[in-house]
Amino acid sequence: MQNSSNATKGHTRIVILYNHPIDTTRSDEQDTLIQAHFVEDILKQQGHEVKLLACDLNLMVLQNQLIELKPDLVVNFTEGLNGRGEFIHFPPYLLESLKIPFTGASAESIYLTSHKLLAKQLLAQHRLPTAPWFDANAANKKIGMRKKKFIVKSIWEHSSLGLDDSSIVETTQTKALTQLIQQKSEQLNTPCFAESFIDGREFNVTLLEQKNGVKVLAVAEIRFEQFENRHAILSYTAKWDDDSFESTHSTRHFDFKKQDRPLIAQLKKISLDCWHLFKLNGYARIDFRINRQNKPFILEINANPCLSPDAGFMAAAKKVRLSPEDVISSIIQSAL
Repeated sequence: MQNSSNATKGHTRIVILYNHPIDTTRSDEQDTLIQAHFVEDILKQQGHEVKLLACDLNLMVLQNQLIELKPDLVVNFTEGLNGRGEFIHFPPYLLESLKIPFTGASAESIYLTSHKLLAKQLLAQHRLPTAPWFDANAANKKIGMRKKKFIVKSIWEHSSLGLDDSSIVETTQTKALTQLIQQKSEQLNTPCFAESFIDGREFNVTLLEQKNGVKVLAVAEIRFEQFENRHAILSYTAKWDDDSFESTHSTRHFDFKKQDRPLIAQLKKISLDCWHLFKLNGYARIDFRINRQNKPFILEINANPCLSPDAGFMAAAKKVRLSPEDVISSIIQSAL
C-alpha cells in the first residue's frame, strides 16, 4: 500500500500518467500508449472518470497539472522521462510528496529495482541468486570474472533496449570487457555493466496483489526454438519486431513436465521473497534464467510490468482465468 493516501474506496477521478514518447516510431514507445489507452477503456467501462496525462522532466508543470486535476488516484505508467530510464522514480516521488495515491511500486522500490546494479547488490546481500557481475567503474574490477561468457546491458534501461547478439562476449580479460561496456554505453547513451551469461532456460513469474495478499498468477517459460546460430536471449528485436525470426521463435509456454515441478515451486518462492525484499505493491514480474545444473538466477525485478493486452502479464492472468478487468481492479484496490 502507498503511504500517501487520502483516497477511499469509491473515488473515481483517475489520472493515467505516462512518459511523453520521445520517438513514436519505436515499438516500445508505442506500447506505452497502447497500454495507457487499453487501461483507460477498462476504467471508463467500470464507471471511472479518467484523464490521460503525459509528462516529461518539467516536474513543476506536472505538479501544477496534478494540483489542478485533483485526482483520487494516479495510474503510474511512467518508464523514465525524456527518454532516460534513470528518471523513472521522479514521478512517483512527486506523487508521494503531493500525497496522491498511485498504482504499483513506491518511488523507493522503483529506484531500487530499476537500478540493476543496486538490485543485484541487494539480492546478493540477502542470499538470493543473482549472476556474478562486472562493473567497469567499481574499485574491484575482478568481480564476476570467474566466468568467460558475459552479457552487457544497460544499468537503467529496460524493454531489452540495446540487447542483441553483440551484447554477448567471451573473454577472461577485464580490459576487453571494459572496452565493450564503454562501447555499449556510448552506443546507448546510458551507463552499462556486464554479468555472467546464463546459457539456459528463461522464465517469467507474474505476481498480483489481491484481497488476501500477493499471489503468484502463473509461471511462464520463454522457449527459444532453432536458435543454433544465435544467442538464446530475448533481444530488443525479439520483443518488439513481431515479424522477425527472433520474435516468432521465442514463444511463451505455461505448461510443464512433472520433473519441472520442484523448479517451478522454487521460482515461485524466490519471486515472493523478491516481492517482500523490495517492498513491491500491486503487481510485478520476476525474470529468471536457469543454468545447466538447473539452478535459477534472477535476471530482473520488474516493479510495474507492462499491462498491454498482448503482454506477458495479461497472458498469465488469462491462464488463471482472470480478465483484464479483474487485474486492473486488483491493482486499483491495492493502491487505495
